[in-house]
Order: sequence, then structure tokens, then C-alpha cells
Amino acid sequence: MELKQINTKHPLYQAAVTLRIALFFKDSPDAAHLIADALEAEGQHVVCIANAKVIGTGRVNVIDGEGVISQMAVAEDAQRQGVGQHILEYCIALCKAQDVRRITLAARCTAVAFYEKYGFKAYGAVYPSKKTGIEHQRMML
Repeated sequence: MELKQINTKHPLYQAAVTLRIALFFKDSPDAAHLIADALEAEGQHVVCIANAKVIGTGRVNVIDGEGVISQMAVAEDAQRQGVGQHILEYCIALCKAQDVRRITLAARCTAVAFYEKYGFKAYGAVYPSKKTGIEHQRMML
């Protein structure tokens, strides 16, 4: 398993997008538009590669001194094998290297316990994602 930081021009970027669409937006006719949000082009994208295949991805943006982790996705056949942990730790390190004052993310409610293991604390009310309607919880480290 190998982690790489990439940008949207990197050859592995499209594989990361394909994974995100499969996990987040597979039933959406507007998936490409949903991926290409305002933070995508400036994002620091992280991919996890195993057997020459992207099996996980995440994105970091720094906005006004705050690290924002988003778009964490792990292929279904690679879940519960430490892939998400490695990507999250890499994303946290990217944020800290940029001297952010805090790190935030929006977790699916089903993933809150995962992020809590790494010190993230929930804040605010649960809300439906504007993109998917799936309930999310804001979290901060």
C-alpha cells in the first residue's frame, strides 16, 4: 500500500474521481458536476494505491487558516483494512504541515465513530448533505 499526494492533473486523479463517484454519487446523473465543487481544483488530493489500483482517496483544502478534510473514500473491498486510517493520518499531517489553527470535516453519521478514534469531536446539528441528502455531522480536531 502506497500513499501519494496528487493534483487534478496527475494521471491517478481520474481513478480517484471514479472511486468517489462509485461510492458517493453512483445514482446521480450529475455526478461529474458534484465532484467538481469549488474546492476541487485547489485541493491537495491523497490517493492510496495497492496492486497498481487506487483503493482510497481524500482531499485537503486550507481555507482561512483552517484545514478542511473532505471526499474520504475507500473502495468497498478495501474497507476495514486500515486504508482510511492511513489516508486520514496523511491528510492530518498535510494540514499540520501548513500550520492550520484547526482541522474540520463533515462525516457521514455512519463514520463519526471512525473519526472520533483520531480525536475529532462532533459539533453542531446533524444535517443532510446538499449533494446527496445523506446525514452528516461536522467534526473538528
